Amino acid sequence: MVDVKTVNTIANLSRLEIADENKPYLQEQLGKILIYVEQLREVDTTGVLPTAFLVPEHDSLRDDIAVDSLTIDDALSNGPLVTKGHFAIPKVIG
Repeated sequence: MVDVKTVNTIANLSRLEIADENKPYLQEQLGKILIYVEQLREVDTTGVLPTAFLVPEHDSLRDDIAVDSLTIDDALSNGPLVTKGHFAIPKVIG
């Protein structure tokens, strides 16, 4: 079981303010997470290669191929107000 001191430490490291009435609930939830992690440690993964993606079609490490991008005129074409080749916005700071 996770104690209140551990909840306070995690909250401090996370820069979170946790109301005292919520701490028992968080103790329970963190305890359940740790039990689940222990169950995962018991699984025999001998011979299982680490994977990042289960489906090879979703490979974020694709070939880096240069393609044409938007021209400045195309990018600015949807802007409500364009001045001197830039989006113009109302003045925010006086």
